[in-house]
Amino acid sequence: MKMGPGLFWGLLLIVVGFSIIFKVVFGVNIFRVVVAVFFVLIGIKILIGKPNFHFKGNSDSDVVFRDKRFDDFPTTDKEFSTVFGKSIYDFRNSPVPLNKNIHIEFNTVFGETEIYLPPDLPVKIKAEAVFGAAKLPNNNTAVFGSANYITDHDTSTTDFITIEVHTVFGNTEIRQ
Repeated sequence: MKMGPGLFWGLLLIVVGFSIIFKVVFGVNIFRVVVAVFFVLIGIKILIGKPNFHFKGNSDSDVVFRDKRFDDFPTTDKEFSTVFGKSIYDFRNSPVPLNKNIHIEFNTVFGETEIYLPPDLPVKIKAEAVFGAAKLPNNNTAVFGSANYITDHDTSTTDFITIEVHTVFGNTEIRQ
């Protein structure tokens, strides 16, 4: 556990979050509950001591408070995150590893993500959205809940690229 300023700010944010929750319990206002939960989670992260939001992102696949474009298809399982920014993943002209199952996860929070996939790529997509939208290649949209998409594929192959999309207060669009 962190000591000093981290302990103070963590406890302060937890108290503020819980006070908002208790105030709202008898007259439920969704926005206030979401804000309260956000404060509680930030307070817990500060107490645990894990890295918080960094302006440059935690890794090459994180986009925080900026715009970024990705053109290289991942060759292994990968997670991409966009927070308060815009990401474009254009994999149409990138070589895709065939005969290999790859799992890719896209997280968008208060941001926008555009994903362009090659037209003949066999994919399974599961999209979940809360207070946002996730649009799939077949024009299905998840707004509050989830939606699935599976490409028409050759039945002799069992290799798929599995894509998970999580969108909160943002917009994600996948085109194939």
